[in-house]
Amino acid sequence: FETYSRNAFLKLWDSRSKLDLLPMTIDPLKGNWLDAITGIGASIDSFYEYALKGAILFNDDELLNVWEKSYRALSTHSKVEWFFGNVHVDTGLLVSPWIDALSAFFPGLLVLSGNIEDAKRAHLPFLKLWNQYQGIPERWDFLPTGPSPRLFGSGDSDPISLEWYPLRPEFIESTYYLYRATKDPFYLRIGEQILDDYKREFKVECGFAGFRDVRTRELQDRMESFVLS
Repeated sequence: FETYSRNAFLKLWDSRSKLDLLPMTIDPLKGNWLDAITGIGASIDSFYEYALKGAILFNDDELLNVWEKSYRALSTHSKVEWFFGNVHVDTGLLVSPWIDALSAFFPGLLVLSGNIEDAKRAHLPFLKLWNQYQGIPERWDFLPTGPSPRLFGSGDSDPISLEWYPLRPEFIESTYYLYRATKDPFYLRIGEQILDDYKREFKVECGFAGFRDVRTRELQDRMESFVLS
């Protein structure tokens, strides 16, 4: 199992672009890439997570090298102000102005890699979203489209492009990692606020329900299994 998993992982890495960027979507039968877009969110997040966590768990220099090269490439080509945007793997040019909720795992991964200051900076936009909505919208635009596009938080353009929050744990996990690494009570206070919000906003008779829409605070009639994590 380890051999096949490792070979599959490294085969993906070997198919990266000349900029050391990996596309998001592959045909599992034909083995060819179906797009030329990359970032740190949905469809690509686990690659970076497995590279670093595998390197730590197995004391594996090869996986550590994959993590270091891939993070250097992201920092060079994907980093936009406070965020990591979605870019073209061959040019490094921005191809979409949105960030998805799964990206909130990345500050925690940066803590594991020892990049504490980078982790603090990457964590702040998600904290702003939580303070604004008591949740993380599934997708939000840092450059909203319209007659006068503005950076998120700087105007009245609606930055929400996918409005639900199914109680994903990534932001909470990153907050926990930052507190354990820094012992800064700032992150402990964030954790306390999240627990208060869960009790006030999401607790229902049979569990916890996420937002159908973070703007209206309408609740979903379901609870994903990952909520328990």
